[in-house]
Amino acid sequence: MKIKLYNAISIDGFIAKADGDSDWVDDADFENYDSAIAAAGVVIVGRKTYEQFEGDLYEADDILTIVVTGDPEKFENSVEDEDVVAMHPDPNAIIDFLEEEDFEGAVLIGGGETNGLFMNMGLVDEVQVVVHPIIIGDGIRLFGDIDGDFETLGYSLSKVTQHESGIVRILYTRE
Repeated sequence: MKIKLYNAISIDGFIAKADGDSDWVDDADFENYDSAIAAAGVVIVGRKTYEQFEGDLYEADDILTIVVTGDPEKFENSVEDEDVVAMHPDPNAIIDFLEEEDFEGAVLIGGGETNGLFMNMGLVDEVQVVVHPIIIGDGIRLFGDIDGDFETLGYSLSKVTQHESGIVRILYTRE
């Protein structure tokens, strides 16, 4: 199972403003996002992020959405989409479930707490960040507030792509 983290970030390392707003994300980034989730067929997202963008980003046709939440039963009772599955914040259980469903990979797209949970356990194989030329100053960090020994995980720069709009896509892969 290959877990690929994909997030838009500001130059100062935030994936959203403090209130969760990410209206600053460049439209060119959405095309890359759509391609990434279409290739994997599954996206993993935290509950708060899912609820913020419900109907905009996650309910794509034929894409399974795993929503990470502390209360999966309550969440599932509020969602009618059969392609949305709520699971406890247990990355190993999520990966086991996806492997049982014959998925070979998944795209992890936040929020910060969910990213940090997977990263802290050393389960992220690729990190693709799309840096936007904006300074937010305060907000939600890429890996939230979860502590971890991230520097020992060993990632190498694989690719850098600059878009004409000024965003830069950076791909790191696990060594």
